[in-house]
Amino acid sequence: MPDTDTTNTNQEEEPLKDITLEPGIYDFTPQIRDHIANGTPLSDEVSNVLKTFNEYYDFKEDIRQRGREALLSEIDSSLKVFDFENAKEAVNKGLLLSQSINPDIKLQPFPTIFLFIPHRGDATSLYHQGCGINIDALKEDQFSKGTPLEKIASFSAHEGVHTFLKQLDKCMPERVKTRKEEIYSFMWEEGLTTYIEPLHFRHHAPIFEDAKFWVKKISEWVNTNDINIKKQLHNEIVSRPSFIQWFRDMWGTRRPIPEESNDELFSKMLKQNNGPAYHVGACLWSKQIEKGNSLKDLVMAGYGNMEQWIQDAIKE
Repeated sequence: MPDTDTTNTNQEEEPLKDITLEPGIYDFTPQIRDHIANGTPLSDEVSNVLKTFNEYYDFKEDIRQRGREALLSEIDSSLKVFDFENAKEAVNKGLLLSQSINPDIKLQPFPTIFLFIPHRGDATSLYHQGCGINIDALKEDQFSKGTPLEKIASFSAHEGVHTFLKQLDKCMPERVKTRKEEIYSFMWEEGLTTYIEPLHFRHHAPIFEDAKFWVKKISEWVNTNDINIKKQLHNEIVSRPSFIQWFRDMWGTRRPIPEESNDELFSKMLKQNNGPAYHVGACLWSKQIEKGNSLKDLVMAGYGNMEQWIQDAIKE
């Protein structure tokens, strides 16, 4: 789910609640448009899903800052490329791809919800409770290809894998002991979701093709505590063309390329805004499948083999 910019709001002080929707495909955009246009209060159900999708966004604050007409123009632009009836079929196509990670165990139904939050990402698994799809991401853009329906299928496949992994009890751990475990488990899960999705951002290909560089630098970073080595690694990474394309595409002029890094910033760089970890991880999954390994068996083995995958990729 790219784009992690936040808007200050009192909402962030309230704890997230579980999503209790029955399995199915929902369209929350009419309620959201009515809220933007007329100030009609959102139902608790819609508010909870929006907060779970992005807990830092507040329509009231955005309207105050940018004006009601600006948000109306944005949602109406998104609605022009969104057809709910056709979208349902696209969701089901994506979920068939999610099912492929383990054909022997049925993917249990869950809610898929179409919503609108301007400039706050494309889709999320709603903390493994289902799938939220932001129709703001369906419009044509310069960083990813695909029709709106193709994007919906791809988002559904990606987030459906997250939800399926939760059902299979194979998700990355919520708490990790080391930075290495944090990064490697993230690469395992997000690499799998990216491997399964049929559409990618423009920066996917250059990072995927440059994966040997990335796995080597990631391995070197997580296996040293030497600050001077990390400074050198940082300089090599931020000057790499595949990094520069990702950074300019996803961050643009909102922030300069960082001049220095530490463990926390390095981890965030790999993960935020559809960062390199997604695409390096997808390459590692692809290599395992090319070797003749079963996708289902790799999934059920869990993330513990990622370090070996990385070492094998470095040696190749």
